Amino acid sequence: MNHLMLAKFKSEYSKAHILEMFEDIKAIYDNAKSIPGIHDVEYHINCTDRPNRYDIAVNIIMDKEALPLWDDSACHKQWKSDYGHMLESKCIFDYED
Repeated sequence: MNHLMLAKFKSEYSKAHILEMFEDIKAIYDNAKSIPGIHDVEYHINCTDRPNRYDIAVNIIMDKEALPLWDDSACHKQWKSDYGHMLESKCIFDYED
């Protein structure tokens, strides 16, 4: 299963600031690879400067049964506590290939 998260930061966070934070965000999500059933994490940053776009995408490739482990994990809680207040919106989409 793919657990895709799209995040849009509040307007006070510039593209440069988002790029600066991106390495720390990746470091948080890299910890997910130690959770049983999580196989890989992919990261993407938006390449256009349009206001109706999300800023980052993170895709966690996992066994479907690993979703509750991810939800309860320290890295998921850290993402929410460190960055949740900075978000204008986010979208979660789970899918299977």
